[in-house]
Amino acid sequence: MTAETIATSVVENAARLLHQAEFILVCAGAGLSADAGVDFGESKNFLTRYPYLREIGVYSAAHSIGFHWPTKSMEWAFYARHVEEVLLTPPANPNPYLQLDGITRHANRWVLTSNADDLFMRMGFDAERIWTRQPLSRSFRSFA
Repeated sequence: MTAETIATSVVENAARLLHQAEFILVCAGAGLSADAGVDFGESKNFLTRYPYLREIGVYSAAHSIGFHWPTKSMEWAFYARHVEEVLLTPPANPNPYLQLDGITRHANRWVLTSNADDLFMRMGFDAERIWTRQPLSRSFRSFA
């Protein structure tokens, strides 16, 4: 057997087991959202949207976490806009979520994620069955 044959066999077996599963726990993190186009670590598009943040040393959304902002008003202005972008802008590539939804929808499905972007819910997963350790972005609206 070649490595390719073995890999194909493993994937086919995993697909069969997944299709037969009565219960599925989906565990996913930032990689899924990054594949969908929501990447808190990228800087090119971030700095196009927030060019003034380069001057204070914030080069990506990830840099904003725990950052010591020069003023509270600048911090809240950024987060108000950023949270609205995350919640209201469709992902550039929804396919990772749509494909995952399609192959797991048949089962009694739950989601465990570290993502705070609400994409599981926005892409059709049941909000009552999504658990995250991070507060979801929609939670921040009540603080602003």
